Amino acid sequence: MDFLNYTVPVNLFPLTWLMPSGKLFLQAGYRTILWDLDAQEETELPDMPHAVRVYPASAATAMLPLTPENNYEPTLLFCGGSSADFSKSSDGGAGFNVTAVAADNTCVRISPESANPVYEEDDTLPEARSMGNFIYLPDGTMWLGNGVAMGTAGYGDEGWSFGESYGQEPIYMPAVYE
Repeated sequence: MDFLNYTVPVNLFPLTWLMPSGKLFLQAGYRTILWDLDAQEETELPDMPHAVRVYPASAATAMLPLTPENNYEPTLLFCGGSSADFSKSSDGGAGFNVTAVAADNTCVRISPESANPVYEEDDTLPEARSMGNFIYLPDGTMWLGNGVAMGTAGYGDEGWSFGESYGQEPIYMPAVYE
């Protein structure tokens, strides 16, 4: 896929969701596409703003509920990640100290199959966070836990980390997204 060539080196685990149309939403690096498997066709969507959200930057991501109120239109949410300059990197390694890069605090959302799919700004996180996880709660809110304020989930050099972690300054306080 051209998409995977364009997103090296941060494309090992593209964020992927199946859309109601049968197309796949794919996001890696700063690029975003809809992939039509049957037609073998990529449809470019706007680039991801602010930060890299895919591994190793590892933002918290979720598809928001499909409801009658939103006409069952899928909307994807991305919070946190890393604004590290991965352009200095290769598929062989980061080439810079990933543990010294602060996490990102922005949240954005996109409705990929809307008439005009664009990334929209959402509320910011209470603190910058990489490696966070969303978990849906019974009341429809999402618990946001885990994460670090500095570094990424991987892609570092042994000299830059303590033990096996490239994430530094753990965030112990969870948040709730409504």
